[in-house]
Amino acid sequence: MVNFGIILNESARSRAYIQILCKNGVFPKSILYISNAWEPPLEISYAGEFNIRETTGETITKYNLSCVKTNETNINSPIIINILKSFEEDIIVFGGPGGQILKKDILNIGKNFLHAHPGKVPEYRGSTTLYYTILNNHKPNVSVFYLSKEIDEGDLIGIYEYNIIKEINIDYIFDPLIRAQSILKALNKLKQNPDFTKEKQPTSNDLPYFVIHPILKHIAINKTKQ
Repeated sequence: MVNFGIILNESARSRAYIQILCKNGVFPKSILYISNAWEPPLEISYAGEFNIRETTGETITKYNLSCVKTNETNINSPIIINILKSFEEDIIVFGGPGGQILKKDILNIGKNFLHAHPGKVPEYRGSTTLYYTILNNHKPNVSVFYLSKEIDEGDLIGIYEYNIIKEINIDYIFDPLIRAQSILKALNKLKQNPDFTKEKQPTSNDLPYFVIHPILKHIAINKTKQ
């Protein structure tokens, strides 16, 4: 088994990651658990491959996993950097706070931060790329790569294609679900191929996508219901 650590918090993504990994017998050796207050909207309900209502903390307890817990929510803070430095594992799955970019100080601690990006690179780099993929009538893809100082340009482990699942929420269910499944596939790939050499991403002159406009997001959501 590949020894790896993981960064988690209370979010749909973290809940999907830890539940799907544990259900498949893939357990992190080290966990940084950022304890923040978060719950999905009341109308969001899903108990398929993961239970959106089961907190990250509850899953950690259920599987009797050890963790380092902190209330620090800034991923680039010295507190978090020092915790991660203490982890023995070279690979750290990044399932932590969304919207935060890992800066130089944390990227230079000698760890490989494994990230699942909901878009096929290099075509779909940037923000909310799952929605742009749907708008362009392409199948959803998740690219798993190691984070680097360049946004969404790190060394690639694999790209995984999915079918849209109708009538489930994209932000809270589908997006975290396919990311979690892709992290599982990437870790299994590394386990089965110990000598796997990470790949450089293809070069591209395409500009990254920016946060999608609400109207375009609404159009994309409607396309998934057709």
